[in-house]
Amino acid sequence: MSKSYPRFLIGILLATLILSSCTSQEERELRASLKQAGDNRPELEAVLTHYAEDADSRKLEAARFLIRNMQYHSTATSPEIERYYLLMDSISRLTPTRWKISAEQDSLFDALDNPFEKPQTKFYDNQIVKADELIRHIDDAFALYDSATWCRGIDFGTFCEYLLPYRVADESPDLDWMPFYQEKVRERAYKAFPYCMTIQDTLYTILNRMSTNYKINIEYKQRYPYGYKPQQLYSLKRGTCQDYNILSCYMFRSVGIPMALDFVPLWGNRSLGHDCAALFISKAIIDTTSVLDYSFSAAPKPLGQYLSSNPNIPTKVYRTTFSRQQESLAAVHGEEEIPPVFESAFIKDVSPEYRLTHEVTIELEKADRNHRFYYLCSYDNKEWLPVAWVQRKGDKVTFQNVGGDIVYLPCKYEKRRMKPVSSPVIIHKDGKIEPLVTDTRHLQSLTLYRKYTEGENIRRYSRLFQGGRIEASNDAAFQNPIVLYRFPDSVGVNYQHLRLRLPFECRYVRFVSGEDKNGGEVADFQIYDSEGKTLRGKPIGSDGWDGRNPLISAFDDDILSFAKSTKGKDAWLGLDLGKRCSVSKILILPHNDDNFIRVGEVYQLQYWDRTHWRTIEEQLGDERQCIKVDFCPTGALFRLRNLSRGKEERIFTYEKGRQVWW
Repeated sequence: MSKSYPRFLIGILLATLILSSCTSQEERELRASLKQAGDNRPELEAVLTHYAEDADSRKLEAARFLIRNMQYHSTATSPEIERYYLLMDSISRLTPTRWKISAEQDSLFDALDNPFEKPQTKFYDNQIVKADELIRHIDDAFALYDSATWCRGIDFGTFCEYLLPYRVADESPDLDWMPFYQEKVRERAYKAFPYCMTIQDTLYTILNRMSTNYKINIEYKQRYPYGYKPQQLYSLKRGTCQDYNILSCYMFRSVGIPMALDFVPLWGNRSLGHDCAALFISKAIIDTTSVLDYSFSAAPKPLGQYLSSNPNIPTKVYRTTFSRQQESLAAVHGEEEIPPVFESAFIKDVSPEYRLTHEVTIELEKADRNHRFYYLCSYDNKEWLPVAWVQRKGDKVTFQNVGGDIVYLPCKYEKRRMKPVSSPVIIHKDGKIEPLVTDTRHLQSLTLYRKYTEGENIRRYSRLFQGGRIEASNDAAFQNPIVLYRFPDSVGVNYQHLRLRLPFECRYVRFVSGEDKNGGEVADFQIYDSEGKTLRGKPIGSDGWDGRNPLISAFDDDILSFAKSTKGKDAWLGLDLGKRCSVSKILILPHNDDNFIRVGEVYQLQYWDRTHWRTIEEQLGDERQCIKVDFCPTGALFRLRNLSRGKEERIFTYEKGRQVWW
């Protein structure tokens, strides 16, 4: 402790602090936290006593806020975990943050993939945080709150929740992180700014400088089974979006920019969800009508439009808090089991801040009125996952503040599974509700080309073939070549079958890309003779192929690899067949996601039959690169599965002869 106080003085002050309003929820929480602290209680009482004598009453309120919420945050420890943290230290010391991951670091990262299974001891924060370090941290936070430009106009509640806390999420607490990150941020980001730069541009520049100072290696896999300490996070250089946004919070809170972790539990038009950060800048600093959201891996301009400019559609947006949210599902569910996504009591719904304001009411049948809580689910690659919850009122449930242009499935949660209580519904962009009612009396035929949505990135790849051509020659220098084919402005995202009307004898065949088309980003290049046999040869091409996407990638039988040129024009690749051969067919494939119909693979078409998927038919893919299925219901929700391999599947409806993805 920084000071020692007579026991009788501590007792008098605490009696005043804790018992004066003993019926309030905050006082009950404070009392419970002090009791749970056990042997560490005198340390926390010393903090309260210290600030009871301080002229700034806000600091006492801040200390009470932190202490009453400490009982909900914990850290696991064991000898094995301590060795794990030493391994993390070794990783972070090896190379600076701006350098690529070294081979030695890579091998140490692999060692993290083997979590320990030895017994662990859990300590709550109120059992381990000491008075001196907590007082020092609170004083540092108030020094920022009272002086930092970015805190001007920020209310006390926002300060307590998104700048004051000594931890961001569930990482191991370290109350000395603030001066450490202040030094790093000021060294990297607080360099000279142009004299006439606006406040908004200054903030954007700070954000951009910080993100560009790091080699971002975003991974879907959670690599750190026991988390990390705040100062270790600074140098890790590999992690999930959440890891990088936690880093972002530490950096920007350290210089007085209040920041929170926001997350989308699941996109409405694709698999997975996302993590981003929200900056709290008052209108006194930047006049804005919406939340300033930001992603560490991409700082778009204008600032604060990360999610709104994203092609992916959010179902809901939640915010991570330090304080326990009394209205969270985790706090109110009682004995009823709930899905894992809502087990944290430190999340709050902030969807309206992102203009997600649609609602849908579902009438429940009598047999389904046996739960208090119900869920709205969105579709992931294989299953329906909950994104919103609501408490039942009578015979109906109303879900509020959800995203539009999305298909949802209302469910209840039983035995750790989602069980539908209604047919799927579409909430359109304008808020109109459209139930998807399967009609098996009126049938239709479907022609299907893909099993997963064709995003803008996939269409961009196919456009790289525009201006390209296939040439043949018997001269290695391609003097006076014969143009066998010119690609039109519209090219599909699957194999392009180029059949010659008459076989053509030649030794060399190549694809020449249009100008500024990255060599076309070719994933596969195949040549066949008049008998349909594959012609083998030596890969040839121009200079200037990207080191990560070399020329050979167009000929390696892996259609997810691709060859990419660094030359702006005159990029080409092809085959030297070794001798003159009779060429009758050429197959060429743009950079792609491998979700089109493949020859020889088994596909299964299913439709949603109120509570489950029902199979219509299985087919083998052929050179048509499409699946044609008759006798399919109308008004239905479908999915096409590849039973041979692959993970990505997306739901769709069939409208006016085409797949409409949801």
